[in-house]
Amino acid sequence: MKVRRLVFGAALAAALAFAAVPVVAQSGQSPRRQPTTTRSTRVAFQDASSTWGDIQAQMRDLRQMIKEKRLDEVHPVAFEVRDLVRTLPEKSRALPPAILKKLESQVRIMDRLAEQLDGYADAGKQRETARQEQAVIRTLETIRTLYPMGALAIHPSAPPVSSKEKELYLSPGGAYTDADIKANGNDLPSKKFRGIKVSHDLKPKVGDRICPITLTKANPGYTWVIAGQSYQFCCPPCLEEYLTQAKKDPTSLKPADSFVKQ
Repeated sequence: MKVRRLVFGAALAAALAFAAVPVVAQSGQSPRRQPTTTRSTRVAFQDASSTWGDIQAQMRDLRQMIKEKRLDEVHPVAFEVRDLVRTLPEKSRALPPAILKKLESQVRIMDRLAEQLDGYADAGKQRETARQEQAVIRTLETIRTLYPMGALAIHPSAPPVSSKEKELYLSPGGAYTDADIKANGNDLPSKKFRGIKVSHDLKPKVGDRICPITLTKANPGYTWVIAGQSYQFCCPPCLEEYLTQAKKDPTSLKPADSFVKQ
């Protein structure tokens, strides 16, 4: 009974700590505040916390894709979220057995939701895709409440922003315009892409978006607007190289839709 009260009592406080998704109140809950997270708790859930940060980053990208109706890009992100969630039970052995079983049950729910989300997006159903995104968010909130308060809110400090980065990304030049900077949220890659894992797929399939620099499979998480077009890259260094090219030699740019594996 103590475990049950702890789980349900943490619901609201945990949801407020979940920065990646909006809070959705659950009916019938009477949240209570938990004690401050202890050092032992932070250590016990360190790996899970790191994975949670990756999930947050993917959910930010998913939200933006759906908002901009880029449903053709939802597939890899939906399954990346699913795969990250699948790793949580192994990284959460410090949870009580009964709570761990609940986590495993939520993982199975996420498997189903990801399949449905992908199906709606592939079919071009904007409204259904957005509704399914909310179902994913609610499931993530439920998962969040299974952990002690603060256990999944541990992230390293943001790296300092260099003047070079500011100059490259926040000042127009060549094919890179003020409108592009605004479309990118007046943001910097060091902040926007924080928590997104770099992966290089050297064998993209026909129809896959590819990185303009390496021509390997692009990561939808590394998208940047240049000359009014959304380019996808495999990693931040390639974005930096291509943007530098866009500012110094704008005539050398190719259309974003030309970077597709033929």
